[in-house]
Amino acid sequence: MVTLALDTSNGIAVGVTDGSTEMATRRLSTGRQHAELLSPLIDEVLHAANVSPQDITEVVVGTGPAPFTGLRAGLVAARTFAFGRGIDGYGVCSLDAVALAAVERLDLGGDQFIAVLSDARRKEVYGRTYRVSALVPGETADVRLGDIALSPLSEPWVERPGGAVSLIEGIPTVVSPTPLPILEGSGIEVTGDDFVVEPRLLAIIAQQRLAAGVDQPVEPLYLRRPDAQVPGPAKKAV
Repeated sequence: MVTLALDTSNGIAVGVTDGSTEMATRRLSTGRQHAELLSPLIDEVLHAANVSPQDITEVVVGTGPAPFTGLRAGLVAARTFAFGRGIDGYGVCSLDAVALAAVERLDLGGDQFIAVLSDARRKEVYGRTYRVSALVPGETADVRLGDIALSPLSEPWVERPGGAVSLIEGIPTVVSPTPLPILEGSGIEVTGDDFVVEPRLLAIIAQQRLAAGVDQPVEPLYLRRPDAQVPGPAKKAV
């Protein structure tokens, strides 16, 4: 199964995988021009992986949470690619991929907890909490990495630092894809701030959930209204 996986929740990440094997990946750290940069980057990754668009059998896209404009570009690109080739598309919470990256890099195991935070702008952070545990034979797990199970404990949320403190209280491992200066003085200690969304991990999560029959809609997790609002009707003059 050759998968095109992409994420625009924080910069742009595009990759092609064959099962769990990464064939090629590219990343751009940009907060702008997602729509303009994404299509050429997809072409570049396909070329690097030595595959054609017709070789792709499924598309996986990170669904955020993230600010409106950048996230929308990735979802539109994923839907367009999948529709144009008559293949399936799947959506994965971007924070889940960050959490799985932390499990892999930090070699987390046993029975412990992890929180993922990311920049939501407006002096807020997005977050989600997870449990990391040893995989018990016969038990189901949302996501597996070797003999380790990763299970979300909450839905994704958006909060100011003060609110985030109470939601992640007692969780020793806190990771983020980028530095979060807004957390200074909050008491939150970030274990690492370079745990980016890896397309390979998006594909792994999607394939495991697909096998388990989990619905994976390609729908955005905005969690709040966009900054730009459609103006209402003009008021009538008295």
